[in-house]
Amino acid sequence: SKLGSLRDKPLENLFADADTDRSGFLSPEEIQAASQKFGLNLTVEQTAQLMELVDKDKDGQVSMSEIEFATKFASGKQNIQKAFKEYDVDGSGEIDPSEVQKAVKKITGIDLSGEQSKQLLKLLNPRSAERISLSDAMLAAQALRTSSTR
Repeated sequence: SKLGSLRDKPLENLFADADTDRSGFLSPEEIQAASQKFGLNLTVEQTAQLMELVDKDKDGQVSMSEIEFATKFASGKQNIQKAFKEYDVDGSGEIDPSEVQKAVKKITGIDLSGEQSKQLLKLLNPRSAERISLSDAMLAAQALRTSSTR
């Protein structure tokens, strides 16, 4: 069952849902399983790359504070606006799956498939898996920031 849009659930709830062994940390396996619930279906390699980015203390697991740190960085207003300017290649004012793919690759080093890019867009913008506008991206980012400071 889909967990719904990322905008609808506080970060703590998403973390708790993913933390199936209730250790207070997310293992690579738990992150991969959570990605499947969202339809992102990260590969083992993609999960390892994500761990590399988020696991700041390199203990092989991700804490809530590490997720909050990554979320604050990723959802910073300047970062979103800059990413939009840079990756809205066709100047449409919206970012489509291929532009999401390029942005994720450049920012994180993770190669998403076309399907994963669409799914990520759908999580950020429940109305469409085809595109997201700057204002919708800002709303999604604001929701993530708000849910990580509760």
